[in-house]
Amino acid sequence: MKKQLVVLMVLGFTMFASAQQIRFACIGNSITSGGTNDPQTDPSTYASQLAMLLGDAYDIQNFAVSGRTLLKNGDYPLWNEEEFPEALAFNPNMVTIMLGTNDSKPQNWVYKDEFVRDYTAMIDTFRVLEANPEVYLCLPPKAFSVQWGITDSIITTDIIPMIKQIGQDKNAPIIDFYTPFQDMNYLFTDDIHPSAEGSWEFAKLFYTYFTGDTVQVIHDVNLALNQTVETPMSVMPPGYLTDGDMNTVWVAGDGVPVVIDLGAEQSMDMFQIFFQNESVYHYLIETSSDNTSWNVAVDQTANAEKSKFGIDKVDTLNARYVRLTVNQTDNAGETIPIIEFKVLETAPLHAPVLTFEIDRISTKYVRFKGLAQKVDPDAYMKYLYSPDLASPLTSGVSYREDAELSFSTSVMMDIPKAFIAKSYKDGYEAVTDTAFLDYSLSGVEKQAVAVPVEFGLRPNYPNPFNAETVIPFHVAQKTHVTLNVLDVRGRFVRNLAKGEFAEGDYQISLNASDLSSGIYFLQMRAGKAVDTRKISLVK
Repeated sequence: MKKQLVVLMVLGFTMFASAQQIRFACIGNSITSGGTNDPQTDPSTYASQLAMLLGDAYDIQNFAVSGRTLLKNGDYPLWNEEEFPEALAFNPNMVTIMLGTNDSKPQNWVYKDEFVRDYTAMIDTFRVLEANPEVYLCLPPKAFSVQWGITDSIITTDIIPMIKQIGQDKNAPIIDFYTPFQDMNYLFTDDIHPSAEGSWEFAKLFYTYFTGDTVQVIHDVNLALNQTVETPMSVMPPGYLTDGDMNTVWVAGDGVPVVIDLGAEQSMDMFQIFFQNESVYHYLIETSSDNTSWNVAVDQTANAEKSKFGIDKVDTLNARYVRLTVNQTDNAGETIPIIEFKVLETAPLHAPVLTFEIDRISTKYVRFKGLAQKVDPDAYMKYLYSPDLASPLTSGVSYREDAELSFSTSVMMDIPKAFIAKSYKDGYEAVTDTAFLDYSLSGVEKQAVAVPVEFGLRPNYPNPFNAETVIPFHVAQKTHVTLNVLDVRGRFVRNLAKGEFAEGDYQISLNASDLSSGIYFLQMRAGKAVDTRKISLVK
């Protein structure tokens, strides 16, 4: 019943907002301020992210100050800061109070008998304003360790029960930030303060409490993934075009069409194509229900901009077959290396495009330039990463309106990282697949075990490399094997193996000290079968 009353109150505020915005004041300490000097503009605070969730009907202002107490006799009372009279002058319609964490410090809790009185006084101070705001009391989150004197036992045994009693006595709604996060230490950077992702979870809890709605998490569905690919000409296995592996490259003929059979009639609204090299590409995407009569879905034949990928949002359409034809003007007539082609199922929101480019390499680490680019101009976007695969995905940039977010990262040869990017719009949160940057030997061995093959190349290590790499491969039965190195245009560079090989696992070292930095291909032929993998030489 209380939740229904809260929703009704928010609906009442929304009707009020038809004439003007609902003024919303966030009162708190560094958990609310984000520990920055300008919490009003910091996009990582839960106040900023809640403003994004609730939309333009709300004017959400952050009046929190780091290290402050609710107790008037505490070491640094919020009452004495200029932000407090500013909050009163704001004349808010809604107020949230998240205080008590710093009050648990020994030098402050000696005044515990004054806590109820001072908290009640703060509620009354806001309620006498002209706007007569609804005041929400927030139970502070767990302190996962003793930091700066902050003590969780005092928060749980004293402060939280006091706040609950105050809420009952003053008929003030209570929002619990302790219970939902008590097992989520990974969302708190120093055991006290929420990370950007932790603040996002705080904002979502507020959003659900005020509106009764939840943020729906969705993932893109690539309808073309591992579907049948047909083309009249192919240097590499056509399946590389849609295998979901950003390490395999299919080499398309300039102007030669390729057809993907989705297996059944499907609903789609976006196409994504990833090229190996930056160039001026002209491409045509067509759809069909019978593989005979074709309709143009995307015509980028007039596009004159250099790019490494194309993102094309279209009106929802239904088709079973998709035909892709690519041309380029920089090197007309040459083959075109394509990393991946995606056909995305119709969805209310699509995840950003997350790509990486090698910046430099040493014997200990690989440095990358990363780019997250949103595909919906009206969405908000962020990226997250884990410092290592044992850590949750919590660090990174919080939601922003930027069209793209660029970043740099170093990946140690023995410490892999994981990355994702997210978009948010209208109650939907679209998440990318996890991108793993793993250049450890164990990671390579795990990949090889995870994808058994009858024959073929296994991931070389290291990759990228300078200037030597080890190339493992498997032969299923005695046969004639040829292993060559090709350049990015498919031209022969070097032979590494040629002759009869018995069944078994092999590895060959490649020393490329005489080759220029760039992308090359390893191509293995065993009888009539062909397997090809991309390798990166960085000097």
